[in-house]
Amino acid sequence: MSVISLNILALLCIIIPLAEMTTHRPESSTELKLAILNASPGDTISLLPEDYHGDFAIFRSGSKNHPIKIIGTKDKYKSTQIIAKRRGFDVKGDYWVIENMSIKSSDVGVELSGRGNWLKDLFINGAIRGIIMEGEDNRAVGITYPNSGPSPVPPTTTTEYFPSFPTTTTRDCSGWRKIYHYCWG
Repeated sequence: MSVISLNILALLCIIIPLAEMTTHRPESSTELKLAILNASPGDTISLLPEDYHGDFAIFRSGSKNHPIKIIGTKDKYKSTQIIAKRRGFDVKGDYWVIENMSIKSSDVGVELSGRGNWLKDLFINGAIRGIIMEGEDNRAVGITYPNSGPSPVPPTTTTEYFPSFPTTTTRDCSGWRKIYHYCWG
């Protein structure tokens, strides 16, 4: 094979996967669940500045170089809000990025049990536990917890415990690598 043929083949290997990446724009909770179910590595799920009701389980995986993203919207009057009964997002897959939204839940805002996942700029309200992290290389930055209550689970040797504070707090939970983590404001 000539050098030109190898260069064309290499270029096609880059272009073809990029052409398959999709931006999903769900307009309802049902459409959001379908977008999560059908997402592929490199896809983006772009949320509207509205309320999405439900507990959203994530089993699919992105890849290290092509994570799957769920990105909320904030405009002048409203932002994306996830309103959950139990868990806003239960991420069992790997390489997801969830950012720029509010999550209201009675139990857990987000649970990460996959690896290589990122949480960015989330506002978690009313959850008993803001974030539960299991797995490796999961990160949370710019997380705000204004009304998340204290944990019913006392600290143990396998749990890092951050009690809730009465005022809005932002915590950077980057770099956690232990088996089981709780992160509160």
